Amino acid sequence: MNPVRDTDIIEKAREYLTRDWAITKSGRPASRVSPELVFDHSARILETARFLLKDSALTGLRIDEIILAAAAMFHDAGWVDLVRHAELEAGQIYSKPADTELLARSGRVAGEILIKLLPLRMVEKTVEIIADLKNPNPSQPEVKLIADAENLEDFGLLGIVSQIRIAQALGKSNQQVLDIWHRQQEYHYWEARIKTAFHLDLTKKIAAHRLEKMAGIYDLIELEMTLDDVQDLVPPIPSQSPTANSTVSIQKK
Repeated sequence: MNPVRDTDIIEKAREYLTRDWAITKSGRPASRVSPELVFDHSARILETARFLLKDSALTGLRIDEIILAAAAMFHDAGWVDLVRHAELEAGQIYSKPADTELLARSGRVAGEILIKLLPLRMVEKTVEIIADLKNPNPSQPEVKLIADAENLEDFGLLGIVSQIRIAQALGKSNQQVLDIWHRQQEYHYWEARIKTAFHLDLTKKIAAHRLEKMAGIYDLIELEMTLDDVQDLVPPIPSQSPTANSTVSIQKK
């Protein structure tokens, strides 16, 4: 048997995550949600996790990049499984944080698919990593990499795009999105997440950098919603003298 490459894992994930899950029996799309949504997100998580391998805390640790790819590409497969079994509308994917039940579902899907591709030992390790992604103090470096990559998705411009997409799916207005942002600032929500949600120093630095950009973008959004960004473009209305506007009545003598 030829050795499995990470590209084999990615293609197997693409096949499951994108095929037919949002199609009705009539052959028409079940929703306006792209079937590439979960695959695109998972591939980005893998790319970020690979980048985070540069963190000095991981130097010298033995990390199996095939298992890393498998866990990253299938950690959200539970969302697709829910849609396939008509337990969730496609538009509600990513509408809330993944919980342990969803991760267990993702692990089951991963196990069923990967057992045809990987040795049992590697499949079991992949499922274990997926199940451990909510652990605040994981011991396995692969868990730290994927969990941190996932958390980074909520920061920066990508985070804003995701928040607006979810808000629209839930029927929230733009003003409600801004109100949520202001409450998060008031309670220092994002700063607390940087301190508690990330495992690696490198991701904490990246998150802090992206948080600065988030504040600027939300400020711009608010300026546009209030039209304060264009006040200087409106020409001043020229003042008019009272005599020019007054009406002279002429009485007959």
